[in-house]
Amino acid sequence: MIALALAVGVPQRRAAGTDWWRSPDRRLDGVDPGAAFSAPIGGAMLAGAAATLADLFAVSSASKRVVGPTGTLDTIAANAPALDGSTGRRRLLVEARAATKYGPCSEAIGGTGYGLGNVSQGTASLGPDGTTGMREIVENTASGVAHNWWSWTIANANAAGEHWAHQIVVRRGVGARNVKIRSIGSAYTGAYPEVCVNLATGAILSSANVGRAVVVAMTVPGVGPCWRIEMTATTTQAGTIVHSAYFLSGTASNTDYYAGDGSSSIHFGHVNVEKVAAANEPPSSYVTIPSTAAVTRIADDVRPSATVLAQIADAGGATIAIRGSTTYVGNGRIVGYQGGALSPLIMSNANANSVVAYDGATAISATAGSGGWGAFGAVEAHGPGTVRLALGGGTVVTTSAFVAAYFTPTTARFFACGDGTNAVDGFLDEVVVWPLAGSDAALRSQARAWA
Repeated sequence: MIALALAVGVPQRRAAGTDWWRSPDRRLDGVDPGAAFSAPIGGAMLAGAAATLADLFAVSSASKRVVGPTGTLDTIAANAPALDGSTGRRRLLVEARAATKYGPCSEAIGGTGYGLGNVSQGTASLGPDGTTGMREIVENTASGVAHNWWSWTIANANAAGEHWAHQIVVRRGVGARNVKIRSIGSAYTGAYPEVCVNLATGAILSSANVGRAVVVAMTVPGVGPCWRIEMTATTTQAGTIVHSAYFLSGTASNTDYYAGDGSSSIHFGHVNVEKVAAANEPPSSYVTIPSTAAVTRIADDVRPSATVLAQIADAGGATIAIRGSTTYVGNGRIVGYQGGALSPLIMSNANANSVVAYDGATAISATAGSGGWGAFGAVEAHGPGTVRLALGGGTVVTTSAFVAAYFTPTTARFFACGDGTNAVDGFLDEVVVWPLAGSDAALRSQARAWA
């Protein structure tokens, strides 16, 4: 299995500056865009003037918690764009699928639903959201394994081949212990997924039986650094998903059996576990679970605004570039349109291993993808009379005849069809729209992932 390790620093924001959208790499055949959004740069433009995200996107969502620009856990209001920094740069998070989150008691671990082995509960402590969302767990002096775990079975896999993503925020307390995050549930037939992390540096010491292991650097206001540990693993049979955390001796060791000193401690909090679509997919945004009950987060609905959609539907032709990352799953959308004579879209194919354009009847262009979670850069140009797609990785643009002279969508939606079906989660780095159908060479130049 693949173990991906990444310690992400506090995301840095580059100033948007004046007329950033007129840079040579954002012009298409010498023409400036009519609308542009760049999350890493921190800017939006509409019709040649600086704009707000509300001018470009219509957002319907629940409130959510994301990693802010200084590494804190920030709350985004409902129906507001969720700009998240967990991947190392600011990006627009679009969670177009609903998600059921399991805890229990995701904050201030140590209460109902958790068991303790050779450790005791300390006091509640500050978490990265500035509230007492974590709890100190203190080892005793016994020789053995010091750990805490879910003592209630509230998450269950129905079969082999399911993918489950864990996230937990951890920081050192007294002493210099490291930590091992493991699922000890029966869904893994003894091949327990685990990741061991150095709590001084955030470095992954080792991992096993996981498709994805990532550490995100965060901070507790007024206290110091903490780490969000993310782990995704695939079940080997039906059974329980049980989250556990083990103390590890030393500063560069993953040894979990030792004699405790009676004072070393680790702070734990902000636990979520959820079922995801791919073996290397990250967990979705953190949801507070106040008891042992599961909590479901509703799906986001993020669309181009009516003004931007009118540019896409220009009778003389239009081009749209989308850069970001998502989970390649069968027929998952990157952008879906509805209305007009036909409904072209950009999507992953039924085999979940490529990105394609679709003109309402046939796939007109394709490129091999990574499968699972991956970055993309896709450009679509339509009208008059054709639809063309350019994709990153040197893909040649393919042309197909349109039934209509031009495309007139009535709505569009990112990472889902207009009706919410075929949804995936993803990040948007940039969305750029030009008021012309660009040349093949221009489309190739724009078909790039963010760099």
